[in-house]
Amino acid sequence: MFAMVFRTQWRWTRLTVGGFALLAFLFPALAWRLGSGIFQRGEIAVMEGFQALGPMLGFLALFGPFVLAAQPWTIDHETRHVYPLSLPIPWSRWVAMRFAAGALTLVLPAIALYLGAWLLLANLELPPLLRGYPGAMALRFLFACLIAYGATFALQYLAGKRAAAVFLALLVGVSLTLGSLALLGYPNVAESVGKFFFEWPGPLAIFVEPWTLIDV
Repeated sequence: MFAMVFRTQWRWTRLTVGGFALLAFLFPALAWRLGSGIFQRGEIAVMEGFQALGPMLGFLALFGPFVLAAQPWTIDHETRHVYPLSLPIPWSRWVAMRFAAGALTLVLPAIALYLGAWLLLANLELPPLLRGYPGAMALRFLFACLIAYGATFALQYLAGKRAAAVFLALLVGVSLTLGSLALLGYPNVAESVGKFFFEWPGPLAIFVEPWTLIDV
């Protein structure tokens, strides 16, 4: 049954996954090109050449899984979910298999990122004190994609066609609440919330911590 669900998932999202993987493959070289104007021999200059890679990969790890989670649900919704409801399994089991199938496709962009980073490093002459970590970066990228995919998938299948409205309402509500608390003299609340989500071991810390491809 899972193989059938995965084949359907792949048929619907293969172009999206392919584009996602292509961007992941190209981003290390693109980031290097963006920073090559300041390249000089030396450890600091080489590391500065990849400063743009972190934000680029962070955005890709958010946007790509968002599309991969929303696209199959949108196709199912257009057909009034006839396909999943026709399967001889409980709805909860089908949703779990759909989630696993989508999560499995995220391995391909992570592998593409590893290959792109590895090929780039193979053609660079790094200073003696620096080393490349394409495997660690690809693994972190995969974890970030899984977090974004899980959050989007949960929101999509809980809120249905109102997922976008619910997300915007949550975003506006949280922003207004934290802003109001800051104006009322409670700035520590906003700071504590930010630390909870964006500082390790917060759920979103992986997106804001430095993405290191080259380090000592």
